Amino acid sequence: MKSSMNKLFDAVIVAGGVSSRMGYDKLSAPLGEQTVLARTLAPFLTSPQINNVILVTDKEFDAPEGVLFAPAGKTRSLSVLSGLKKVTAPFVLIHDGARPFVTTALLQKLCEEVAVHRSAVPYLPATDTMRRRVGEGHELCDRSEYIFLQTPQAFDTQEIKRAYALTGQSETDDSTLYEKHVGPCHYVEGDFANKKITRPEDLFGSNALVGTGFDIHRLVEGRAMRLCGVTIPYPLGEEAHSDGDAPVHALMDAILTALSLPDIGHLFPDTDPAYKDIDSTLLLTKVVRLVREKNRQIISADVVILLEKPKVAPFLTQMRNTLAALIGISPVKLGISATTTEKVGLIGQNQAVAALAVVSIL
Repeated sequence: MKSSMNKLFDAVIVAGGVSSRMGYDKLSAPLGEQTVLARTLAPFLTSPQINNVILVTDKEFDAPEGVLFAPAGKTRSLSVLSGLKKVTAPFVLIHDGARPFVTTALLQKLCEEVAVHRSAVPYLPATDTMRRRVGEGHELCDRSEYIFLQTPQAFDTQEIKRAYALTGQSETDDSTLYEKHVGPCHYVEGDFANKKITRPEDLFGSNALVGTGFDIHRLVEGRAMRLCGVTIPYPLGEEAHSDGDAPVHALMDAILTALSLPDIGHLFPDTDPAYKDIDSTLLLTKVVRLVREKNRQIISADVVILLEKPKVAPFLTQMRNTLAALIGISPVKLGISATTTEKVGLIGQNQAVAALAVVSIL
């Protein structure tokens, strides 16, 4: 269990549903290298503000160390009430186990807002044209008057416990009970990526990201040749501010492109002496950390090395294992290949090495 020092928040993760619209247990469905539920728990377990994470479920789940368990009820309201009984922090965040894309940034915002306003409920504006059923017909609605609510929803612990203790109904939303028994909620802008998994198609498509990257370096004497974190015996190496590992640089840019973040030239400028001759795998570790902060995961990658000499085929397995471990995927989901340019251009004249990379992130 985490230390409670300076941690004012517990989290209740509700995972007792039957996944009727999914057709199978959606919380155990694979999402990259993890399950939906494991991805949901991850940002709560690493948040510096959260003390206890309470998982409400009756299913067997190999939860990470530090997770507390509470039995699920017959309804969502009863499940939340079960989890709230184990909450000891002044504030609590209540979250659906089927929302695996919540980010640390949203958790941080909710923690800050609830500490001031005693409640914090994330919402999104309605973006589709809406109609309301009226008898046999449909009436057009003004979508500007509607919002969609998300979880986690954050509350003063004693107030939300009182709201749940007073309810005899089955509610699908915590803020409804809070407003019925305590008072108006404070609403904050949510996150479009914080999607709930309800149907099979929700696991694919809109939450998948793809990025590409490219890098090239001249080959000079007196430098070690570094490719995919592996040193290749050869009299020439990459000319660069860092170690010049072109495949790693291309992979980092592919990841950053997928996340819509600035490229490595902005994150690790060659004017900064801190990066002089640095091992590029250390920089890759920093980039992968950005992926995890967004509660996303690399699910596959491919790297192509463009090099005339030397032959790198004997090192490809070592390269694949090294990079796969760094970005957190199985080696079978990482492709690394090498090709020449048939003696065309700087690469063909053995004056440079280049690399292309593509990555998919979920």
